[in-house]
Amino acid sequence: AEPYLTIAETLTIIGACILVVLMAAIHLCAPRNVKVFSLAAFGWILLLAGFTIAVHFVNLTLLKQLEPSKRIEFARFFGWEWPSMLYAIELAAWHLFFGMSMLFTALVFLGRGREKIVRIGLLLTGFLCLIGLSGPLIGNLNWRLMGAFGYGFIFPFACIFVALVFKNAPETNAVQSNN
Repeated sequence: AEPYLTIAETLTIIGACILVVLMAAIHLCAPRNVKVFSLAAFGWILLLAGFTIAVHFVNLTLLKQLEPSKRIEFARFFGWEWPSMLYAIELAAWHLFFGMSMLFTALVFLGRGREKIVRIGLLLTGFLCLIGLSGPLIGNLNWRLMGAFGYGFIFPFACIFVALVFKNAPETNAVQSNN
């Protein structure tokens, strides 16, 4: 119900933008020998952001302007009941693209301690997202809840440790020396 739907759609768009910035920061700070993994992770997160922003922008604009009777007519394209095109795109974004990004990001954090916690958290998130992708493939969307658990609970926990790794990282002039 409104206004909660609009708030949720807007927060999803903002969250996707924040994920792009997070992955850009991880790429920028990644050691040279793992930059290929952080770049791959950044590419996958760009796909996630592009697709999920498009889906939620359509929900905020186009769907709001359709009369309720027209929404029923286009339910297989724009609805949130399975199967629908937008729902399939959203599942691909959050399960395939996000999952792959997390797997590549995990390969950036090679250290012990907090970095190991980050690596394990991101690997779990990535694998759960990919397992969740099996839901739409086999026609049982309950499996997608595995991915939702990954990105909804494990990933935020891992982000706390990403912040701690960044906070405790030694300062370098790497960015300034490239100028």
